[in-house]
Amino acid sequence: MNTDDCDAETAPAWCARTVLDTTARSLGLHVSTSGQSILAALVARALVFLPPRTITDREQRLLVSAQQLASDASENTHFNLIDHASLYLALAACSWAANVANNYEVRNAAFVVVLGCSARASANLRVALGVDVRLLALADDDALHPRLRYLVLPA
Repeated sequence: MNTDDCDAETAPAWCARTVLDTTARSLGLHVSTSGQSILAALVARALVFLPPRTITDREQRLLVSAQQLASDASENTHFNLIDHASLYLALAACSWAANVANNYEVRNAAFVVVLGCSARASANLRVALGVDVRLLALADDDALHPRLRYLVLPA
């Protein structure tokens, strides 16, 4: 899907930018640091650079799932769906960070989103969804910023 197709004249039913914005709001990710953690503000700032111009069907499904889970989490306090929503967003961002067709800024912004969303979720769920494996793979990618990659390396 080309995300430039989201203009008012030809807006498809699904628009990656809109879904990202809605999901971010539901997850409490806002650029302002008042009332939220610095980590959440950092992720929100990185989301400004996303999504890339073209996304895959898998990335679209991950974003829609993240949006639905985040929306459900705000309506249902019996289940902790925030972790799931954060990690689905992280999985989409993993794909963008790993995609060499994306420019340097998009790839590194996506990596920041992966780091931030992963840090918000439980370790068990990160492992179960395969986020930790993808994070380690990104840490080996020399095209990403070395200081970001350093944050992932085991001590």
